[in-house]
Amino acid sequence: VVLAVAAALLAGLVLGDRDRAALLVVAAVAVPPFIVGQVLLGATRGLGTMGPTVRWGQIARPLAQLAAVGAGLALGASAVVLVALWSVPVWVLPAGAAVALVRRVGPPDAAAVQVAPWRRFWAFAGPRAVADTAAGALDRLDVVLIAAMNGPAATALYSAANRITNVAVVGMHSVAQAAAPERRAAHACGDRVAEAAVARSVTNHTVALHRPVDIHLLLTG
Repeated sequence: VVLAVAAALLAGLVLGDRDRAALLVVAAVAVPPFIVGQVLLGATRGLGTMGPTVRWGQIARPLAQLAAVGAGLALGASAVVLVALWSVPVWVLPAGAAVALVRRVGPPDAAAVQVAPWRRFWAFAGPRAVADTAAGALDRLDVVLIAAMNGPAATALYSAANRITNVAVVGMHSVAQAAAPERRAAHACGDRVAEAAVARSVTNHTVALHRPVDIHLLLTG
């Protein structure tokens, strides 16, 4: 909502053209379904399965976006249409995640639903939401600042170079996400030995993924 309302201002700051605010407005439309989809996929992971996250979040949505944008480019679509085509598959994400969740737990039973006190819920979820929001903003703020100060050419070079480190970051995130159901199950059962074993495995895989990138950056400057 904030992005859509401030689209003209942001387009003037980042893109140098207020008329291109439509790009940000179209992109903003995809934010709510993406968030809903991520919440539902998180619920399936909490129930001990990574299948829906892999199928819908890591395979179906990216491939559909690639196919849609590729078709748009082949047909000579405008920038606004390309952003719209990129956004369409995002709307499929919450639907697929909801189906997977219902299959996992069955249809909701209003009589059996227990509503947690909102104070306890936000005391637990609030700091994590703020931390995740800040992390996401920091991941993208550098590109915005470089675009505002040095223009699109420098931003393109910076983004391309920055992708090298993101290879390791994505790998680390994937390892942690894949191990999350097992780690949470061990924590909920109070099995500290199993939880420590999962933590060691995550650490070993993380180091194995990240060290080659660190060495490459060290040698290439």
